[in-house]
Amino acid sequence: MPNVSRFDALELTTGAVNDQQAPIGHVEAEFARLRAKGEYLGAHDGGMIDSLRYTSSGPGNYNGSENHFQGMQRLANGRFLVVSGGDWATPSSHLFVIKMGSRPKTGPWLANTRGQDKQPPATDKIVASVSIDSKMWHAGGMDVMGDVLAVPVEYPPPNTLPLTRLANLPIPKFWDAPRSRIVFFEMKNPTTPKRLKPTIDRAGVKSTAVALCKLPNGFYLAVVFSAAGLDFYLSKTKRFNSGFRKRPTRWAIDRVRALEGEPRKFDGYQTINLINQSDGRLYLVGLHNTSGMAPTLGGDNNADLFTVDIPGMHRKPENATDSVEAPVITRVSSVKVECKHRQCNMDAAAGVYVDRGNLIIYSAYHWRQSGILRFNEFHGLTRAPKETITQIGDAWIELFEKRFFGGRFLTVRGPEDAKITNFGRVRAQGSGFDNKVRAVRFQLPIGSTYRLFRKQGFTEKVIDLKGTGRVAEIPDLEDEVDETDISSARFV
Repeated sequence: MPNVSRFDALELTTGAVNDQQAPIGHVEAEFARLRAKGEYLGAHDGGMIDSLRYTSSGPGNYNGSENHFQGMQRLANGRFLVVSGGDWATPSSHLFVIKMGSRPKTGPWLANTRGQDKQPPATDKIVASVSIDSKMWHAGGMDVMGDVLAVPVEYPPPNTLPLTRLANLPIPKFWDAPRSRIVFFEMKNPTTPKRLKPTIDRAGVKSTAVALCKLPNGFYLAVVFSAAGLDFYLSKTKRFNSGFRKRPTRWAIDRVRALEGEPRKFDGYQTINLINQSDGRLYLVGLHNTSGMAPTLGGDNNADLFTVDIPGMHRKPENATDSVEAPVITRVSSVKVECKHRQCNMDAAAGVYVDRGNLIIYSAYHWRQSGILRFNEFHGLTRAPKETITQIGDAWIELFEKRFFGGRFLTVRGPEDAKITNFGRVRAQGSGFDNKVRAVRFQLPIGSTYRLFRKQGFTEKVIDLKGTGRVAEIPDLEDEVDETDISSARFV
């Protein structure tokens, strides 16, 4: 693999790291705002991945069996995304750092593959590649806390990988029993990840996913998911680089609770992420596909939300060896999202991101397609950080294909992508958008006007969207105008 950094003999960093996490004012309300349809994004591989790796085709690749992307996190920098992967053939677990050069540092990125060719801008590409471990070649679902990235790596032993077993493929043999490890990277400079000193070794136990957060008492909590349940590891001190206590608190899946109307169920998640609420309450999001054979056999792509109540998490631990008290985990909500056109799958790479109190979920497909890693962005209402905006750079417009803000949607953020000469050349959620606008939601500064036209090339005005500085809505264009066909739009 070209341009790969290896850490087999690296002297680990021991300095202080940024551990700040952005809380959410009301997690359940933000979760409820998530839309089932996502923005379509993509990134070029930048020549950082061997042509036969991380693809479902090609001689000797066995249809991508046991070689795919497995975790995804947008970083604190805001313009970078990191994706984990596992490749039994190399063998190695990997990190791939993507710079979304065409996208803003704050807020949702919005679609970057709107053209008919569905190609992302050349500035959106993988810019760094890291080989984590040549023995523990299977990397799983990650989590990020400030500039600290937590990554689970493991060695699944022979006869435990269904796709490999069915295809009668060779598997690297290093141990006779499953074994895993949680490793940590500092991502302050995303293009040069630094391995941090702490590790969590798990002899005889696999690690599918890891979640990470800072507790109200100043200690750190790493939660590791496997088929046996969740293991809660408490840090030794309030200094991250002092590491974690060896003895975790185990929580069995059958102990899960549920609010009325929710199933009493904790699924086989590919990714788990912890979220802090502003009042100190802790939440967990689990991301997965309901099919055990995705993407070969289809399933639902779900995000499930749980409260995690840990007694005493506001107090200092009583001694230096015990972990946290047994948690109470309650399922409170679930969202099913749409993954079409090989854009995403929750059993491939997925992850949660918090942007100034707003919740965003990312998910990628298992493999590259023609040198492009494709992924979706699921967010709630596109809005500026302030209730009222005064700058044209903060303006945004959402165009919906159904009345009352239903169906597919196209989001433009002005003025960089607000000029649309021909809607026939624009794709939204994988399909064309000419003459599809039936509802509008927007926020424009006072004095600005965004005009919708009936014909291509900005002719025959249909309606002007006038800025007031605040969010405005037109739930049904037919209530406002006689002609609702829209083929171009721009600021005037």
